[in-house]
This record gives sequence, C-alpha cells and structure tokens, in this order.
Amino acid sequence: MKIASKTVLPIIAAVTLCATAAQAASGYTINRFYLYSGPGHKFERLDSVPDNTRVQIFGCTPNFSWCDVSWGSSRGWLDAHGIETYDRGRRVIVADDGPYLRLPVVTYSATYDKPDARILEDDIDWDRD
Repeated sequence: MKIASKTVLPIIAAVTLCATAAQAASGYTINRFYLYSGPGHKFERLDSVPDNTRVQIFGCTPNFSWCDVSWGSSRGWLDAHGIETYDRGRRVIVADDGPYLRLPVVTYSATYDKPDARILEDDIDWDRD
C-alpha cells in the first residue's frame, strides 16, 4: 500500500500541474495598459504594460471585464477591453468575445495576507453604512 501511494501521489500532482498550465492562454495588449492588484481601476497600479505585448491569461471575471494575467515577472489584473487573443486564426478582444473563447472564469478575493491585493485608501467610502 505504501508503494502505491508513493507512485500515485506524484502522478496526481503532475496531472494537476499540467491541467493548470493548459488552462492559461496567450493574449496581447492593444494599447499601453496598467496592471492592477485587483479587478478594477480603484486597485493599486502595479505596472504599465506596453502595447502589443504578450501576456499570459490565467482567467477572467465572469463578465469578462478583467483578466488575471502575468507579464514578465509581474502578475495582476488587466482590463479585458485591452487584451486580444486568437480565436480561429484572428485576434479578438477578450471583453467582447470572452464567453466564446473558453478562457477560465476566475473570482477575486482580497485577503489581508496579500498586501498587493488592496484598494487604495483614498478610494474607500468610509461613510458607507
């Protein structure tokens, strides 16, 4: 039984890693866009991504307005209106054709243990009930 678990666990881990990598898609920025710490313009700007730059898309919000991407050593959120990807040999805008592109749908959750995922203090409505 111990031999089986030593053999099966690494195989399961390898399959899981391959499935995660296979879900990521390539995209290209159509203009210079900011990379944010969360899905929205109120989040902290992390970087500025030049136009026509290749990004790796890990997934997009359910309405395909923001995508979790990496560019170089940076990872964050890009406005999906500024990302194109290939669909049947042509480049399409993710925000427009997102539901048909088979991109993973992801959700966002801000946590206190991730300081890069925060809204700028000036944008918080502290008087809200």
